[in-house]
Amino acid sequence: MENEEDKLMCHKRTEIKKFMISQGFNLIREKNHLIWRDHFGNQIVTPSSASDFRTIKKVESTILRLRNDTGRKLNRFTARTHSVHSL
Repeated sequence: MENEEDKLMCHKRTEIKKFMISQGFNLIREKNHLIWRDHFGNQIVTPSSASDFRTIKKVESTILRLRNDTGRKLNRFTARTHSVHSL
């Protein structure tokens, strides 16, 4: 039986996956880290088991920096409501 910590890690992994897919990234491989790539060839590495509540915010800021460099739009992700807001 899974303990509470394992369930929380699985939930965070699911949230990261939902967010990255909403941003147009495809999962390339999944082992110790999740490796993502968009159709422009940009690659982002995220943790496979996020131990930090700020993980999605950190990934958001990474994508925002990437998109600012290329002039594309970032869709904001709110974990509580599972909705996507456009900037």
